[in-house]
Amino acid sequence: MGFQPVPDDGGTRQRIRLDIEVPELDGPTERAVALGAKYLRAVHFRPGEEHRVFTDPEGNEFNLVLPFPPDGLGHTES
Repeated sequence: MGFQPVPDDGGTRQRIRLDIEVPELDGPTERAVALGAKYLRAVHFRPGEEHRVFTDPEGNEFNLVLPFPPDGLGHTES
């Protein structure tokens, strides 16, 4: 689990976004939506790396993310 800062929108919304690490994305995506989350978008940082952004029923954002590669953020695919 991790946290990301969220830009201040001038209102009372949350100022961090929760990152929840999951072993794969499809099953947890279906579960989150079944529990009331709204899927917003997929974000791709590098080829083969994706996380999914959702809002909870109150509009707070959270992400489902895949684990980092064993060699950390410096990973590049061959």
